[in-house]
Amino acid sequence: MQECGVPKIAAATVAENRDLRQSEILSAANLIARESGLQNVTFGEIAKRTGMSRTSVYAYFDSSADLIADVLLDELFEMNELLKTRVKAANSPTEAVIAWMQASLEYVNDGRHEFLKSAATVNLPPTRRAQMLQLHREMTLPLSDSLVELGVQDARVVAMQISGVVDVAVRRITSGGDLTSEIATAKKFILNGLSAFTV
Repeated sequence: MQECGVPKIAAATVAENRDLRQSEILSAANLIARESGLQNVTFGEIAKRTGMSRTSVYAYFDSSADLIADVLLDELFEMNELLKTRVKAANSPTEAVIAWMQASLEYVNDGRHEFLKSAATVNLPPTRRAQMLQLHREMTLPLSDSLVELGVQDARVVAMQISGVVDVAVRRITSGGDLTSEIATAKKFILNGLSAFTV
């Protein structure tokens, strides 16, 4: 049992130990959020999962809202990296557009979309909410870049329209729709739409 809420040093240096402890806390918070929802990410529950005291958890995060914000920001960053990677691996700008759509829908099908949607129910610090909005806006950048490569004049607007198609497919998937079918339908719609902008 640790005394005075001071976590035992587990790494070679104090800085490495802090990074390790913070990573442990974030991992525990992520697991709790997926198992029982963001509202159950509390310092008490984190303490139980990590073996740390509540006061030790406070040494790394100012509040549970701040901790939840980090969990959500990590998730958004991972999604952005996924989209960038899938787009970059495509053999042509057109394939990149479809890759962006498909990666987005596969992400939703994995269940992680509901996790991010629940962020609206959490009272996050304004600065952290702004960071989330910025990362959310950045999701369409790989798509917009691909549209520019295709010669689409209003790439940002067309990217928003394609994003709208994806949003419809997302709602259908979360309502029980088949992933493969939704990807195929969205692909047809997007390709036919692109033909009007790339002739």
